[in-house]
Amino acid sequence: AKLPVLSREECLSYFRGLELTSRMFCAGYKTGGQDSCQGDSGGPLILKRSSNYEVVGLVSYGLKDCGAGPAVYTKVTGYY
Repeated sequence: AKLPVLSREECLSYFRGLELTSRMFCAGYKTGGQDSCQGDSGGPLILKRSSNYEVVGLVSYGLKDCGAGPAVYTKVTGYY
């Protein structure tokens, strides 16, 4: 599935009071739909560029109800 990346401000509106460091980002649809779920933590978010695939994020956490909105991912580029 293709997921849009949200701005930091948009992300914080979904996850008030939770940690969102500079090494994290939100991806997913504001209206819900495609999303990560419980048990997906640590799973990859992959970006396709031409014929190459790159892991850009790892599932960190999301909303209580799967598919209700975006999820938070750890930026793997922050660690290499």
